[in-house]
Amino acid sequence: MPIGFAAPAFLWTLLAVPVVIALHFIRKQRKQKRVSASFLWQDAKRIAQRRRRFSLSWLLAAQLAFVTLAGLALAQPYWRNDAAVARVFIIDASASMVARDSDGVRLEKAIDQAQTLLRRSGQVAIIRAGRDASVWQAPTNNSNEARDALADIQAGDASSDLLRATDLARSLLPEAELHIFSDSSSDSVPVGANVTQHNVALDGQNLGISAFDLRYEQVFVSVVSSHPRPQEVVLEIYQVNPDNPEASGQMLVSSSLLVPARGQTNVAFPLTSEQGLYRARLQVPTWDALSLDDEAYAGSRNLTILLRPRSQILERALRAIPNVSVRTVQRLPGSLEPYDIITLIGDVPETLSPGRYLLFPDAQSEPNYETIADWDGSDPLLRFADLSGVVVATSGSSNSSGSSGSAFVPSLEWQPIAESQSLVPVIAKTSNLEESTDAAVEAVAFSFHPTQNDMVRRVAFPIVMTNIIERYRSESRLPLGTILPASSGAGRVLEPGLYTLDGRLYSASLLDANESRLDVAQTVTTTDNQANNQADTETNTSDVTNTATSEQRLEVASILVLIALLLLMGEWWLWSRGRTTASA
Repeated sequence: MPIGFAAPAFLWTLLAVPVVIALHFIRKQRKQKRVSASFLWQDAKRIAQRRRRFSLSWLLAAQLAFVTLAGLALAQPYWRNDAAVARVFIIDASASMVARDSDGVRLEKAIDQAQTLLRRSGQVAIIRAGRDASVWQAPTNNSNEARDALADIQAGDASSDLLRATDLARSLLPEAELHIFSDSSSDSVPVGANVTQHNVALDGQNLGISAFDLRYEQVFVSVVSSHPRPQEVVLEIYQVNPDNPEASGQMLVSSSLLVPARGQTNVAFPLTSEQGLYRARLQVPTWDALSLDDEAYAGSRNLTILLRPRSQILERALRAIPNVSVRTVQRLPGSLEPYDIITLIGDVPETLSPGRYLLFPDAQSEPNYETIADWDGSDPLLRFADLSGVVVATSGSSNSSGSSGSAFVPSLEWQPIAESQSLVPVIAKTSNLEESTDAAVEAVAFSFHPTQNDMVRRVAFPIVMTNIIERYRSESRLPLGTILPASSGAGRVLEPGLYTLDGRLYSASLLDANESRLDVAQTVTTTDNQANNQADTETNTSDVTNTATSEQRLEVASILVLIALLLLMGEWWLWSRGRTTASA
């Protein structure tokens, strides 16, 4: 049962012990005696000075014991019953954890605090809370193994799923203490039994790009600030050469922006063409705490769409989309690699070659017309599309797994996003279309022929077509925290930049206003305040660490105070008795 101190700073009072000894040695009382001759005593005095040794008296022992016990009592000692406590450490790996405060990088502070708790832990598991929660270290009793795992954690994900991480932690060690090390505000951190938050945010201020997009031959940029005063920052936009992405590229725009205090500014600049890759960069001041949002990438390229067979309705809708070229054929070519999207009308094979598809069935000889009754307006493919009252020809079957002449290929897993009154899927997409992976086959299928519906006469049709094409076009953007295939050798995307996978160029950017608006403990205005706030934060961290443990404490400060009072009374009694004896 090792001993601990709640206020170890008071241990400095033990330096009074040698002071008491020195005073007692200097002021030692001399007794006077009558002698017949003094020359012998003078010789004895000289010999005694050369051989003087320290002698402990009861009075001095009582004084020393009192000073020692008083100092220990002020330090508030306690006995710790350090039972092997199982703990799960949840480390926030979001981009804001890379921010630097006045007392250090937030992730490094979190790891240091976790390693402090690790010294008094039994079985330990570590969860990395990024875009998804993952077991970074399986439950182990080896503290060195857990310490190495903590040191290997890197942050930079576009977000952190702390709720998922908490559920995962409870499934690993149900009875363990959960310690969440994060810079998120307390209202966004899961709470519950045996859950302790260690907030590592302090005073970092930041300017960052929260949006960067190309639309309608314009570039749109949003810049956010967490600084308490308005800030002027220079924004630069470059066109990047895909063949040499490391080069700076050609500067297109350089503009000074005024960002309001803890606010956001939005700007737009004209472009001669949306085709190509673009980089936005901020010239940030030295106090900028986060570098991951100082640079962002966006871009688009010309999409080549193969249409078989020719359909004037589809061809007209597709050609109206910017940066799209359409080639119509009667037969599929031997290789589909040159085409970004393959649009098939009728004669849809049961097995599709790798690629992106837009599928329609054959025209029905006896169509069964129904009205679209339900659709998922929150789905990106149907965004801004009003399908109310749209009449389409359906096959009359509610089974989306496929039938004769159906566009729903049986070998694929379909997710309906629009249904008719009889619950027949009208529009469906493959499930992998929502993932940021380079899937082998991605498809959007319609249950009706382009000529057997009235949707093509409404605004909803070009909107849906544009959404589908833009969804396929946006595959080149990767969110930070994406795990790349092992074959790439790049591991996890933790920094903005351009990445090449399987011959395709992908861009990665943070673009998250919540991460750029750093959570801070409090606003610091002067150097003195900054030092005081840092000291308060360290004290709070120590308090959290102490309260987070399940140690059984036996407080002994009150016992030491009682013993010190008894010794004080004993010292007074010995001193009074000595004076009485000397007087006699």
